[in-house]
Amino acid sequence: MSSRTETNRGSRSPRAQETHLMEAFLPHALQLGFFLDGPKLIQAFSNHDSDPNEKPTTALSAAMILLGSVFQRDPQVPPLKEVYLPKAVQAVALGLSENHPQKILHTLQANVLVAHYFFLHARALEGKWHLNNATSLILSARMHRIRSFQDSDAQGLAITLQASMLLPSAQNVVEEGQRINAMWTVFGLNCLWSAVEGAPTLLSATTEHGRIDTPWPLDAGTYSETTFPPGFRNSHTLQKFLSDIPNLNEGSSILALYVKATVLFEQTTVFWNRYSTSQSQNSYRQEFSSTYQNLFTLITRLISDVPAIGPRFSDEMNKRLLVIHILARATMIRLHCSFGRHDPSFLQLFLDTADDTMRCLAAINLDSTTFLDPVMAVSAL
Repeated sequence: MSSRTETNRGSRSPRAQETHLMEAFLPHALQLGFFLDGPKLIQAFSNHDSDPNEKPTTALSAAMILLGSVFQRDPQVPPLKEVYLPKAVQAVALGLSENHPQKILHTLQANVLVAHYFFLHARALEGKWHLNNATSLILSARMHRIRSFQDSDAQGLAITLQASMLLPSAQNVVEEGQRINAMWTVFGLNCLWSAVEGAPTLLSATTEHGRIDTPWPLDAGTYSETTFPPGFRNSHTLQKFLSDIPNLNEGSSILALYVKATVLFEQTTVFWNRYSTSQSQNSYRQEFSSTYQNLFTLITRLISDVPAIGPRFSDEMNKRLLVIHILARATMIRLHCSFGRHDPSFLQLFLDTADDTMRCLAAINLDSTTFLDPVMAVSAL
């Protein structure tokens, strides 16, 4: 290590260096499945006198620092990624043993971030391991049943993790919203990577065990005391969406649209794998036709529901919209590839979809874009 690197590193205290890395992560947090209040957590982390209950857990801070090291451009930082990685992995493994009121949600978030780190570095097996850990936490904590009709708690917020551990009732609607967003973030990632790997998802929403009653999410910062009517209950959120059944909670937020795109990508991949030969299509002709028509209707509606990229959204939100637009169109192409890539009857659809994709890309200043959601790579597989 050069003396200059040692000097640069020495000019910043360890806590200041870690805060700097967390701040480097923050601009990309939305693309990496971050569902907590990043600025508030970083402020509490950097202030020695902050309430310990307001600080991120060791697991969460280690994961944020690790991702920050990916985006940090200082010359002394790249070698440090190998230092921060084992620290983050170890901290996440011990996350639930920490003495912190938010250890469950913070450990969940940390697993999502570390999973993204591994996916970004082409280490899919390790990434899926951490994503599976996050999914298991969702199921164990019953976050897929928030505000369920079957929830016996009067507020719909008390969720048991294990007999010996209780996830306390959310203190306010913002905290409840973070739990809702956590559930849908993990579910969306699980759908996406299960489709990519051709493996069954741990959180199968079409089964009774995995049934999702949690309402569709709102975007961070938009939850308020009037978000849910008094006594609001919900059920079969995803089943209603896939069956095209009207729902009072339709799910029009950017996060909800993103999750719908990942769900349809996963469902279309299952359809593609099952009916990709003419023999299988002929053997199950009625089922094939009805499933195709349902998916086509849902994908078409999603494409029309996603807002256009434009100045009324922030740069980060526009990048999120770009990902949804691209993923939805890739799903439409994949659906029709089930009939054969060279079927002439779909040539115009492929061309029109490709043109739409190029228009979406042209709406973003890619020259100034340093990072996009990793789904942009895998959706083309």
